[in-house]
Amino acid sequence: MSVPKKFVGLHCHSTLSVSDGFGQPEEHIEFALENGMDALAFTEHGNQNSFPHAYLKAQELKKKGKNFKFLPGVEAYYQPDLESWRQTKADLEEAKKEAKKS
Repeated sequence: MSVPKKFVGLHCHSTLSVSDGFGQPEEHIEFALENGMDALAFTEHGNQNSFPHAYLKAQELKKKGKNFKFLPGVEAYYQPDLESWRQTKADLEEAKKEAKKS
């Protein structure tokens, strides 16, 4: 098995992911560049608010002759329909009640 020559992080949260991230998108890109990466995916929780930050930073780098690709994404959670969501919620509540009893 050969060792990969490149690494691209495909799961990254900046401060634009509520309660689960740190640093501005521009700082993440600088860190990636400093560590030999030329791409990074931003997958904020339920939003793509890092998109303009990362896009503008990538454009700035391009003007300086540096090739960096940001991959916009989102970390999202889906339920097939409202009724299944209600059932899942009810099941979780029941499990909490049972856990308190023991």
